[in-house]
Amino acid sequence: MTYRKIISAFLLLLLSVNISHAQTGRLEITTTSSEILGPELAASFSKILEADEALKWNIYIPEDYDPSKPPGIVIHMPRNNMLEMPIGWASMMDERNLIWISLNNTKHLLQIKEMLISVLATPFLQNQYKIDADRVYIIASADRCY
Repeated sequence: MTYRKIISAFLLLLLSVNISHAQTGRLEITTTSSEILGPELAASFSKILEADEALKWNIYIPEDYDPSKPPGIVIHMPRNNMLEMPIGWASMMDERNLIWISLNNTKHLLQIKEMLISVLATPFLQNQYKIDADRVYIIASADRCY
């Protein structure tokens, strides 16, 4: 019985510990609009995007990420699905102190849904990283510009 309490307390401690450094480099993260916005706000968009619909993101965080020098964000909306960041972009993101994010494994989306998901990229990253909200850019291919 005592061992169970100790193990339970240890597991709770591990889950609640705030890691002092954020992950950097190439990441793949899955979340939902409900996790980003909270259940009530996400529900208000449910005609466009289900609150529990999985959103899979490809992300690049500069290797020298420093919360005291918050990076900007590049939201990439390519014409075709991209499983990887374009060649050479990582070094540019490092040089310009930018986080790159792109939705991964999506089928053709309605424009309104794609725009909503793109807008969710910023609060999603703000939940995990300190960012420069004055430096948020959207890059889209010609047929995806609205």
